[in-house]
Amino acid sequence: MTNDKKTLLDRATVLTVPLAPVLFASPWVLTAVGVCLLLAYVALRRYVDAPPVVTALCLLAAGCFQLGVLALVLLCAGLIEPRRIRAYAAYAVVSAACATTFWTLHTSIAAHATASLALMRSLSLPGLVYPWTALLYFARALPITTSLLGLVALNSVLAAPLAVTRDMRLLILLAVSNMVLLGVLNVSPRSRHFIVFWPLVVILAARGLEIVRGLPAPEHRRTTWRTHPPGHSGVPGPQNRSQ
Repeated sequence: MTNDKKTLLDRATVLTVPLAPVLFASPWVLTAVGVCLLLAYVALRRYVDAPPVVTALCLLAAGCFQLGVLALVLLCAGLIEPRRIRAYAAYAVVSAACATTFWTLHTSIAAHATASLALMRSLSLPGLVYPWTALLYFARALPITTSLLGLVALNSVLAAPLAVTRDMRLLILLAVSNMVLLGVLNVSPRSRHFIVFWPLVVILAARGLEIVRGLPAPEHRRTTWRTHPPGHSGVPGPQNRSQ
């Protein structure tokens, strides 16, 4: 095999999931983590009546230390069932906090390193950015369009469950799934990759402009001009002038 082919194969990596902290653990630690996650799932289902699918995905992402997947689960669950967004957010935040604390302490003990915020940031950042590389590229290239899409997503979650908001939530899910797929496949983002779902972006951006146009305008202070009788203002009236 030539050097060019080897270089091409090295670059064309697929499904490069950042699992360095998890792979650094021993089989006994991984077994203990799996048992703890299973017990936590049973306890949440029995005593809190937590949603089964979202709870399982949050615990699985926390066990694999994939904070970006946790954010994706929260976004999709909130768009599908916006009435339970607060409960979903609580599950995701608690799972992320527990996963970050555990894997940071485990890595510091196993690698004989000092547990610090710098270590926590270096371990968390790859798993947080991993599935969102295409979306980050899109946000840097088109920040205003990305802001409009975020406004539509926020309005779809917080607004009343109307037919329009349900359609917008579906379009957001399709657009996000395409962007996440590019990140999962480790495809270097280019402008041509977004042409496939560009009509979705145009529709969502137009909806965002409608939301911005429908926002109440800020109140401006109105200057009222009072008519004073002659002689009561700074300018003397006709009677005062005659005097």
